[in-house]
Amino acid sequence: MRNLMTIPNLQTMSSREIAELTGKEHRNVLPVCRSLVDQGVLKSSIPNIYTNQQNGQRYPEFLLDKRDSLVLVARLSPEFTASIVDRWQELENKVPKVPTSFIEAMELAITQAKQIKEQAPKIQYHDAVLATENGLTTTEIATQLSMSAIKLNRMLESLKVQRKVGGRWLLTVSHLGQGLETEETYLDEGGKSRHSMKWTEKGRKYIHELLNE
Repeated sequence: MRNLMTIPNLQTMSSREIAELTGKEHRNVLPVCRSLVDQGVLKSSIPNIYTNQQNGQRYPEFLLDKRDSLVLVARLSPEFTASIVDRWQELENKVPKVPTSFIEAMELAITQAKQIKEQAPKIQYHDAVLATENGLTTTEIATQLSMSAIKLNRMLESLKVQRKVGGRWLLTVSHLGQGLETEETYLDEGGKSRHSMKWTEKGRKYIHELLNE
């Protein structure tokens, strides 16, 4: 659904949404739009083509500004005019206010700077502790190889690819720095950060090649 589209200096609502809000079939709304445009009653309506996301087909529609959308609704279903007015108010409230003076621009800049400063500790924590590169678990790779994670871990251990330290699997020294693994950091139920090794795509390929030799 196209709720509100902005065309340089013009906010518009689609004839499709107007049809939905008034309980009409869009195919029945289009002829009314075309007739009012031909009569010069709709003054700012813009013909448009949209793509249906379900079937990929392209269909015509009209994009109408506030004045034209109210005129169209008055012709289609006068009783729904209030609904369209309410919808416009809702949509307009979502559009960010653009500064119209130097003072407003400065006030907006100061507000944004304060927000950034307030969020900085959270962003730093996320970057330092929680932000991790996506990776694959040993279980996921084992599934691809039609074996259990336990079996794969033991095989990688016997091949000197990894070793277990403090209950965690870590790469052996000879395999470090090759881009085979990444570390996932997460919070446990107690809120403490924990670390777990995951395999990169390069690591996955390495394991497949190693076991297929």
